[in-house]
Order: sequence, then structure tokens, then C-alpha cells
Amino acid sequence: MVIEELDTASFASIKAFAERVLASEQRIDFLINNAGVMACPYGETADGLELQIGTNHFGHFLLTELLMPAIKRAAPGSRIICVSSVAHKRGRINTSDMNLRDKNYGRWKAYTQSKLANVIHARQLALRHKDEGIVAVSVHPGVVSTDLWKGYMTTLYTVLAPELENGGYYADCAPASTNPKAKDDALGAQVWEISRKTVGLA
Repeated sequence: MVIEELDTASFASIKAFAERVLASEQRIDFLINNAGVMACPYGETADGLELQIGTNHFGHFLLTELLMPAIKRAAPGSRIICVSSVAHKRGRINTSDMNLRDKNYGRWKAYTQSKLANVIHARQLALRHKDEGIVAVSVHPGVVSTDLWKGYMTTLYTVLAPELENGGYYADCAPASTNPKAKDDALGAQVWEISRKTVGLA
């Protein structure tokens, strides 16, 4: 087991983490994008982004792109799991300002937007890398008051299940219905380009 420090609210931390991992690991079979913050008061990341979209989505987007060379080396069969939430079903993407500035901020609005962005991210990864044998899905991990492993079962299922719906959304260890906006591939492409520009890859 290798333990490394990572703060997904800091692009510098993400880049340093990815550099260390790529220097030590030839391949990545599974990437689980799981770090996040939930319904917090307005705050900003180290890079000046709204804290929830910055931590829950843009940080994961940058991390995934930086680790993609090692993920590709494990293909076919490598997997990317984006941990979302059932709350994504109430989310809307504000493509004109995903940071929800100009008095647009609401802590639940920001959270549900970030969780919808997770589902969109997984679908876009699946569409863009399906020919390389990379599978990407999003999950609602569940909410439990005891036994942490029970709340992790759906995430673990998407790592171990022999067959998955590429780009799908999973809850309770099975495919689940999702926000229709998550399947709007024109919106997905727009979110992808906004994300690339935001993290400095475009």
C-alpha cells in the first residue's frame, strides 16, 4: 500500500500527487474519485474556485486527466469511478458561471451542481475513452449511520463487477435512473470544455 498526500481543492497539490504517482506506478487499474465537501458556506479553493465545484469536480477532473497515461496502460479493463450522490438529480449546471458568483450562490445549489458534474464527467470519460477499453461510471454510495463498509458497497461493486454499463450511474449495486441532464451530451461536451479551461489544460 502506498499513501500519498492529496488536496483536491489545490491544483498544485493535485499536480504534485500525480507526478509522484506516475513516477512510482506504471499502471492504474482503478481510480475512485471520492474526495468531496457537502453543502458548506461559500468558500474558495486555493485557486479561487467556489469550494464545492472546485473540490468535488474540477479537482477530480484535473486528477483524472493527469493520471490518464497510467490508466490507459492498464486498459483494456481499467475503471474510473466518480462518486456522486442521489442529490445530483436536483442539480443544474450553470454553464455561464459554474462558480455561482454574482449572488448566485446557494450551498445546496452548489452541491447538487457539483454532484451532477460528477455524473456528467463519468459519461464523458466513457464516451471519449470507450475505444481504449476504459470503463467510467458514477455512483451514489448510499447513506448509512453504521458500518462504513456498507455505505461503500456500491463503489466496491463498480470496481469488482465483471460487467458494467459504461458511462452509467449506479446505486444500491445496480444501474439507476439519473438526471436527464446527465445524458445531454451537448451539455456534457460544454462542461468538458469548461473544465479543461478551468484546470489549465486548454
